[in-house]
Order: sequence, then structure tokens, then C-alpha cells
Amino acid sequence: MKYMTLPKDSLGFGELKYNVTDKGTCCRCGACVAVCPVNVLDIDRVDSGVPVNTGKCITCSLCTWVCTGINRWEGPASKPIGEYVDIFIATSANREDRVQDGGVATALVRFALERGYIDGAVLVERDEHWVTTPRIVTKPEDVPKMGSSTYWLVPLFPEVTEAITDKHLSKIGVVDVPCGIATARWVERVPKYKNKIALKIALFCYESYYREEFLEHIQSITKTPLEQVKKIDIKKGKMTIDVEGGMRVGADLESFTKYTWDSCWTCHDLTGEWSDVSVGAIGNPREGTNVVIVRTEVGKKLIDEALQAGVILRLQDKVRIKTLSKIALKKKQRSQSQPVEQPQIGVKLVDEIQKVNPIEAFIMPFIVTIQQIARKPVTVEYPKVKLQPSERFMGRHRLDMDLCTGCSICARVCIDSSIEMIRTETGREYPSVNMATCSFCGLCVDYCPRYALTMTKEFELAGYNRHEMWYTPEQLSEIKEPESYGSEIYPKPHINIETVKPPEAHSDEEE
Repeated sequence: MKYMTLPKDSLGFGELKYNVTDKGTCCRCGACVAVCPVNVLDIDRVDSGVPVNTGKCITCSLCTWVCTGINRWEGPASKPIGEYVDIFIATSANREDRVQDGGVATALVRFALERGYIDGAVLVERDEHWVTTPRIVTKPEDVPKMGSSTYWLVPLFPEVTEAITDKHLSKIGVVDVPCGIATARWVERVPKYKNKIALKIALFCYESYYREEFLEHIQSITKTPLEQVKKIDIKKGKMTIDVEGGMRVGADLESFTKYTWDSCWTCHDLTGEWSDVSVGAIGNPREGTNVVIVRTEVGKKLIDEALQAGVILRLQDKVRIKTLSKIALKKKQRSQSQPVEQPQIGVKLVDEIQKVNPIEAFIMPFIVTIQQIARKPVTVEYPKVKLQPSERFMGRHRLDMDLCTGCSICARVCIDSSIEMIRTETGREYPSVNMATCSFCGLCVDYCPRYALTMTKEFELAGYNRHEMWYTPEQLSEIKEPESYGSEIYPKPHINIETVKPPEAHSDEEE
């Protein structure tokens, strides 16, 4: 069998770069930037750009774990708009919300914030110069400022991370195009984000464009500065542009095709099949309305309460389901016609697997068995006999509370979210470690600026319940007898404790 290996830098982000960004299948969601434990990935929030590595990648491969370019999926063509429990035409009861079509998405986000479904939402804000930036919204009154659609991809997930880590939000709403909503599902596999994204609202999207080229083309059509362009919309195969003064300019949608973002050619999802609620204008009977697709119990509960409260209005108009399904199916067929290489993770089998010789397959088990009979046993009678761990073995953490400054770097870089900072009786914060979820990678030790954390050779960490697996700072500071596991620890502290000892904790009352 012949194998084709990847380039030497194909581990971690190199793997994602090789399979996604270099091949034009990046959807600019920013999930890789968001989950990077050492913050070495970055992406341009405004102009069209893909993630780049700005530092030393530790090859944890979390970025590949959450990337939709690698974790591809396709819904069945028999259900072009996906599974749903209800579909209807609606509009916002507040006319100010109807910046783009019916304003249902804006109304739902505001209502979700008011009723406590979410404690924050990550949305896209656009200024008069058509510069778009992701923003975290925690107040209902700030939501209407973001009601106008844009037609290029904006990375939202770095802001999701900020909402969790800096603003300490636990119920986050995300409003994004289908590829971003699909990313949310993958991101939720990371412990830090699990159950933190409480509401997903998808906006219909057939394709997005390169921002710079798209806006230049808009200016060439309208012959006006961008500041005078008030609204851009797609109606019946035409790009309609509303300019200051009440003038509306139309342009053939085909003229924008050459500016289509690369990954859109391989995207099959029009309506956001992994969302709680999908909202869009394709299939609506008239302007000022939205098609609303309810997909989950969370979405159904939110919609029912919003209708009951009169926040959105359910209209008698019928959804043009055939038109919507036709366009959704067209997008699926377009994505299937594009040649997409399968991601190459580690190595890729090039030739077909050779057929196994049946005689060899019958004899080999006996040969292996005979060879093993003559070998000495490799096991010991544990716990009566304990093997000495190897020199590089990394077991239970040891915390030097005199060296620790409570900077929380260890908690921030932990890829398993196994470290939490807790306040002790002294008034200072120290790390506590969940041994049940820790992978003992040693990343926290590597990043500790004071060498307060080290790895011992202790491996007997079993407990009777999950609570026992959380080691408090006091437990981490305990030192076992050297003869039990060996006295070596990794890395060896090699600094003078007196030179780095933090100041004594003091309370506000003492001041």
C-alpha cells in the first residue's frame, strides 16, 4: 500500500490551512480563532480574509475539530429546506424593526433578551460606511441598530468566546448565516462552549461576496458614495439598492457572481437547517414580511411566546414553499457539482487496499500466539507491586501556593476547561483542577510564568464520585512521600522563591 503524507507543518493549524484555507473552503466563521487555547490565530474582522497563524501553534488540533470545512455534512436533497415543525409568514409588530423585510429576527432577539431566554447575543453591526463588525449585545434597546442585512461573511465566534470568558455570559444567542449556525454545533463539542449557545437564529443565504469587490461594484452601479447607500436587497433575481433621496437602483444579480466567496460554491444549506429558528425573505409573498421556519422545541417555545405577546404577527399569507424549496434544491445541486477534496488528516490512502491472502490470514494468528507464549509477563500484581513511572511521566499537578499569583493563565490555556480559579480563605484566587476531565497535557505547567504548577508522578487519582475528582488548591499543594511515586517532578522549579513571592492578600476593609 502506498501512502501520501502531508507537509511537515500539517499538524494543528497547518492541517486546517492545508485542507481548508488554501483550498478556498473557509467560511470565515472565526471558530478556529475562538477555540485556540494559546490565542495565536487571528482573522480580519472587517475585510475579507481567512484565519492566519501569528505565533507558535501547539498542534492541539482544536481548530480542525470545530471547522465546518473539515467536518462537512449535507442534508438530504429530498428535504431541501431541512426538518421543521412549523413554517409561516410573519412580520414584526414594531415598524422600526422592518429595516430589512419583516424584521422578525430583530424582534426575536430583543424579545429573547427581555424574557431571559438569552443573557447576550452576538450580532453584526454596520455603520454608515458599510463597515461591519461583530458585537455583543446584552440590552434589548441595542438590537435595532443591527437590523440591516450585509452580503459578506463576518466572523462572530471570537466574540462568542469573549462573551463567555470576559463577560461571563452563559446563555448566548447567535444570529448568523447557515454556515455559521452549522459551526455553532461543532463549537458546542468543546467543553468551554457546551450548553452556552442557547439560541441559534439562521438567516437565509444563497451566497456571500468578497466585501471590497462587492462594495466597489455597488458604487459603480449607483455612481454615489457608500455613505448614500441606505439598503441593499435581493428581489426576484435582482440586486436592488436604495440610495439617499428615495432612489432605487436595480442590477442584474448575475453581475455579482464573480465576487462570490469561494466556500459558497460548496455550501449546500440555504435556510440554516441546524438552527432553532430560520428567518428569510425567499418565499415571502410581499415586501415587509419574513418566512419563519421553526425547527426545535427551543425555537417553538420562543415563537409561541413572541406571538402571544404580540411581538411578531403571524400573517394569513401563504409561504411560497415551492419557490423556497426550488432555490434550496438548486443550491444543494450546485454544491454537489463542485469538486471537493476529502480532508487529509495525517495520511491518506492512495491505492486501494490490497486483498489479504486467505492462507496467510489463517496461519498468522497461530504464529503470533506461539511467539507470545515464550515471552515473560509484562504485568505486575498491582497494587501490591507498583511500577515506577517513566522519567517524563506527567501525573497529578502540584501547586506551590507561595509562588502562585492567581493570574489564571493556567485556566485560560486549558484545552479541556479542567481548571477553575477559586477563592480561598486568604482572599486570594488559586487554581483547582478536575482530574476526571484533565488530559495531563502539561500545557498549564508550560504557561505558568512563576513555575507554581508542576506535574508529579502520582497516578492513583480514583474517587468514589465526581466531586472527589476536583482537587482544591490545598489538595494540589500536598506532597506525597517520595518513595511512593518517585521524587522527580516536571518541570523542576529552578527559581528563588523569595524573588517571585507575591504580595500578601488584603481586603478592601483594610484599606
